[in-house]
Amino acid sequence: MNRKVMTVVLLALATAGAAYYKGLLPGALAPHATTATSSATALADAAPMISVVKAQRADFRETVLVSGNLVAREEILVAPEIEGLRVVELFADEGSKVKKGDVLARLVSEQLDAQLAQNDASQARSIAAIAQADSQIVQAKADRKSVV
Repeated sequence: MNRKVMTVVLLALATAGAAYYKGLLPGALAPHATTATSSATALADAAPMISVVKAQRADFRETVLVSGNLVAREEILVAPEIEGLRVVELFADEGSKVKKGDVLARLVSEQLDAQLAQNDASQARSIAAIAQADSQIVQAKADRKSVV
């Protein structure tokens, strides 16, 4: 703010000095004017009225009132990664009241679906391995009885 005030004061002083030098202010002696009549004629013909005021401190308030729409030049997806899963949709805002069991966010489902399919296949392999082990146990018991 002080810089703006100083700029205004210096601009006013420069304008007043230039007017004085050109002979546009009353009582000024222009270096190029040789007589009082030529100075008065130059004053009447050349310059607009200039008023000089004492510089005062004042607060500057810069405001711009506009209406319109703000549109982003580029749109990007900003989303946190949670253990490799991207958040697709949030159902609760910051400060919202939630209760136990409320869905707060939806994650990308493709990765979860692929992981679920892998887990189902692994479970099926494990069940088959258990069935095979059970049959081997039954076979071993049968072989033991036949040897004894």
